[in-house]
Amino acid sequence: QEVTCSGPYLRSLNALLAVVTVQLAYAVSCELQQIHADDSSSTSSQAAKQQGAVNSKQKQQQQHRLALGVALVVGLLPTQFFFAFLFYTDIASLLFLLLAELVLLRHRPYAAAAAGFAAISMRQTNAVWVAFLTGAAMLHDVIKHAGTSNEPGSICSNSFSRSNDSHDANNSSHSSQLSSQHVRCRARQGKASGQEQQQQQEQVQGPLTREAKPQQVQHSSSSGLKQLLLTVWQLRYRLLLDYWLLLLLPMAFCVFVVWNGGITLGDRAAHAPATHLMQPLYFAMFFLANAGLLLLQKPVLERTHAALSVIGRSPVVAVLGVFGILGAMALCVTKYSLVHPYLTADNRHYTFYLWRKMFAKHIAVRYLLVPVYAAGWALLVFALSVTQHGLWVAAFIVSCWVTLAPAWLLEFRWVSSL
Repeated sequence: QEVTCSGPYLRSLNALLAVVTVQLAYAVSCELQQIHADDSSSTSSQAAKQQGAVNSKQKQQQQHRLALGVALVVGLLPTQFFFAFLFYTDIASLLFLLLAELVLLRHRPYAAAAAGFAAISMRQTNAVWVAFLTGAAMLHDVIKHAGTSNEPGSICSNSFSRSNDSHDANNSSHSSQLSSQHVRCRARQGKASGQEQQQQQEQVQGPLTREAKPQQVQHSSSSGLKQLLLTVWQLRYRLLLDYWLLLLLPMAFCVFVVWNGGITLGDRAAHAPATHLMQPLYFAMFFLANAGLLLLQKPVLERTHAALSVIGRSPVVAVLGVFGILGAMALCVTKYSLVHPYLTADNRHYTFYLWRKMFAKHIAVRYLLVPVYAAGWALLVFALSVTQHGLWVAAFIVSCWVTLAPAWLLEFRWVSSL
């Protein structure tokens, strides 16, 4: 008993969990890529499927490299790597959250509920991410059942294409069934005419690059959302039957918060919730510093270029929007740069030195970093929209803000689960 309770034993246990976390991150990345590939191939033509079979080995190697990169980023994340040698709950928190996501991707909701309960036991705010993972799984099932395109960054691409029949009446039905992989493959092989390639590319990129009237975009988004809601209502019993235990977890947690009088289990004074709107902005800086290399992928760069092209069409509106966002972030710097007593007193955390040597010593640095915050969030949204549905991206943003904004203490360990 003395051995199992000793410091070296407990620390080695956390180091072992850190290794398992890296393996889970690799598995989750592979599973997500496979699901995205399956969704794309299900809407591709027979020629695309034959071409994809020829390049299957190359795609597997590409998936392996990307998954390995994600696993290395997770494993070498400062909030993971350095705390892996201490007896903290951060490693176990991320481990159970990744485990819940992995088994949920493999359609095992009951096992995911068990892992989600363990994740919430490690860190209370994981209840938000368990709810997010459940919603993401339900969204995928609804889209798959409805037969709508799971086009990244849009509500429903089918309704959008219907609003542009006058532009591509001859090939819209065919091009709406092509995935982005098939379009790029056909472009390289030179099997499609120039006009067909242009129409296919417009269909894949969706509202980011297509010339459409604002009324058409608004109508297509509302139509797509109505279609999804209608499908949710049609599948309500099936969804409840599959995910009732996962839905019960965040509901039970809300009951606990009301009964406990707050989310805190320990020192309530030190961990009192606050309106700390700078926390999500700190997260954007942390994301760029640690996962910025993942943004150099070609699909992310293409999505970013497409978004900048749209912005360039209305320079006045774009400039006003950019200055509005930067102004709102600067207001957050002025009003919501909260300083927790631990931040200036506890020198065991590197945020103590970061705040003391940079943020507190040079006030101008806080405002100079505003463009970095904006760039971080913009690039993150572009990266997610490459493979994820628009509702998924919106839910992720909301979950980030709900998790981080109430945290009074500046501590980058809070973003490990993100």
